[in-house]
Amino acid sequence: MPEQLFKVGSPSLASQYDHVMRLWIGLLISVPLISAHAPLHVSFPPLPCDYAVNQAQALSVTGDVPPYINGSLYHALFYSVGKWGGMISVNFAPTITASFGYINGPHCHVFEGRNRVQAGSNLTKGVAKSVEDKFKLTDVVTISSDPRSTKRVFSLSAVSEFAALDSRTLLTVEDPVELDGDSVGDDWQNNPEHLDIPMPRFFQPAHAPTDANGDLYGLLYIFNPKPAYRIWRLAKSSGKRTVFADVPSSQQFLDLAEPGPAYIHQCMLFTPRFIIIPEIPMRMSLPPTFDFKVIQDGWFGNKTGAGINFIVLEKKSGKVLGNFKAPSAYSWHGINAFEEGDQIFLDMTWQQNYTALDGFTNRRHAGQWWYYRGKYARYRMPSPSLDGSQAHILGRAIMSPLTKIGQPFVSPDFAVVHPGMMWRKRTRYIWGLATSDSYKDKPWLPHVIKVDTSRPDETPKSYTAEDDVRLGAPVYVPGGEQGAAEDDGSLIMLKYNISEPDHSYVVVLDATTMIERATIKLPVKPASNVGLHNHYSQYPSEAHELSRGTDVYV
Repeated sequence: MPEQLFKVGSPSLASQYDHVMRLWIGLLISVPLISAHAPLHVSFPPLPCDYAVNQAQALSVTGDVPPYINGSLYHALFYSVGKWGGMISVNFAPTITASFGYINGPHCHVFEGRNRVQAGSNLTKGVAKSVEDKFKLTDVVTISSDPRSTKRVFSLSAVSEFAALDSRTLLTVEDPVELDGDSVGDDWQNNPEHLDIPMPRFFQPAHAPTDANGDLYGLLYIFNPKPAYRIWRLAKSSGKRTVFADVPSSQQFLDLAEPGPAYIHQCMLFTPRFIIIPEIPMRMSLPPTFDFKVIQDGWFGNKTGAGINFIVLEKKSGKVLGNFKAPSAYSWHGINAFEEGDQIFLDMTWQQNYTALDGFTNRRHAGQWWYYRGKYARYRMPSPSLDGSQAHILGRAIMSPLTKIGQPFVSPDFAVVHPGMMWRKRTRYIWGLATSDSYKDKPWLPHVIKVDTSRPDETPKSYTAEDDVRLGAPVYVPGGEQGAAEDDGSLIMLKYNISEPDHSYVVVLDATTMIERATIKLPVKPASNVGLHNHYSQYPSEAHELSRGTDVYV
């Protein structure tokens, strides 16, 4: 991997138009936007373009599903067919039912602005020739609750526009979602040449995290006039959006030959007083494209003085309070953050470098996670002064491992903690997916592990799927008894048997012992990939009281 950035030239307006046509219209009618995410794909037949399931009863339940699991599990299936994403929901009460819906509904015919085109037809004939035609989301990478209504969930991808779905039927009810309050601006960062086609106004991380009180946050990439991040907050209490002043990228991004903000998949972490932006030493691709190969080639972590920079903001105002630097590494996801004394602690995934993106670029070992050489890690840094006097002083962040690479697990990710403690206090346990030496040359993550962060040298407890099974990421649902142990609860996750093209499953694990408690057979066909991220809608009262809200992102 070269240390120099991928060199993006200054293409003519015509070539930019042609490039954006290929990328964004391709997104709208199921032509590949980027290289396929091969490690997640399995050999199921493609789902029909009009496939839908509406609250169908579970076919069978083997074992015992605890009564405190009474909310809804949502699972994102990006690129279910071509570039059309879908969502599965499993409602656990009053009876167990399942739904499936495409983002924006059936797509046997695709609508682009005012024009109707047959999927696969001449692209140029279906292009809406007015920027007034709004870009519509057709994919889903992550799912968040709508702070304004329990009857809707948000479908999110890497663009600023997102869709709202009915929380039971999974029918799209609004796309793009319009929010009351502050506007994110009219500077149209993704279209500097004002190309006359519908396209997203901004790119953003794939996650829009929810704070402990139910407020939803987003971050937009700003390229002009200078690289920065634009943060917004959708308040649960008022239902209105507040947009903070732009946060400048750190100097290492401004000094690049072609400056740009950092690519930050995980978006932000929270503590009771702070917002933390983890700037990975990897530049986002420049407008008007989102391209993982360009992003990966934008890694500069090998340069002298480069590193992860943590920008700490005051949560109330979004004001920059401090910057803290750690040695170069990559990180896909935040796990938890908390304050103790005069220190901030961040629990995150850690991968050694740019190779963590190989699963998206199909380079080197592609989706074989063992080669990413990852672990769970904890970063520590001093709490900055609230008066902003340390905003321009570069401090130091110290990393300590929470798991050991290859002892026996490697590259754990998709972690969850107790939802009543997330973003508020230290958690003892982390649950997530991982691989190991025995699965070195196999795709995906076959193990579910339980990490005791107070004993990082101990081997985590684990559950391992059969060779023909793929697991979705876990959600942790605590048991809800007052005074119960932190790990007194259950893990729930989607499960796919690659020899069964007509059914999906949910597996329930005892979070204390990591032993399987129940398996639920669903009348939902598997999509072409196992998906990544989940959302859970309702936790027991004990978790609800601790978190001061019912929703967290995973």
